[in-house]
Amino acid sequence: LAKQNPATFLPDVATTLNNLANLHNDTNEMAIALSEYREALEIYRELVTHNPATFLPYVATTLNNLAVLHWNTNEMAIALSEYQEALQIRRELATHNPSTFLPDVALTLNNLASLHWDTNEMAIALSEYREALEIYHKLAKQNPATFLPDVAMTLNNLASLHSDTNETDLAMSAYQEALQIYQDFAKKSPAAFQPKVDLVLKNIAIL
Repeated sequence: LAKQNPATFLPDVATTLNNLANLHNDTNEMAIALSEYREALEIYRELVTHNPATFLPYVATTLNNLAVLHWNTNEMAIALSEYQEALQIRRELATHNPSTFLPDVALTLNNLASLHWDTNEMAIALSEYREALEIYHKLAKQNPATFLPDVAMTLNNLASLHSDTNETDLAMSAYQEALQIYQDFAKKSPAAFQPKVDLVLKNIAIL
């Protein structure tokens, strides 16, 4: 179909390639998944030249998927480059449409921070977690039901980083704030949030 009508059907080709890649990633067929993600990315980049507003978000998502794959295969430099490009695109999109794309900026910052933590670049990871937390705090003021759990998740990440760098007081403060948020949500939705409460309590006990 895309040979006869590329404008209509190339996006569907790319979407299906992304779905296939996700499946191959889940079944640990990394080389096949990599090839499919790359082909999807190539199509989305081509589509961006004609319609950037529609297809730049898909470029960023596919870059994020590729980064996760490269991280899992221990190709940290490639993963870093892909996360950084995804972040750059999402920052640009968020300047025009913050309500839609700021959550993606924060998510990518969280991913980058975790990668920098893995590569022992603690100061960079700290900066990225803090920026992600600042964004989630801002979003949570407008929509607490959606974004307060993200605040808690980022606080837990920050606390674990502070624990690793022996900043015990900072770690404890962040854990306790995360715990309070999760406990409040667990009262209304225990099945979803009690495991998160237990996780933070375990982290506090270890600290």
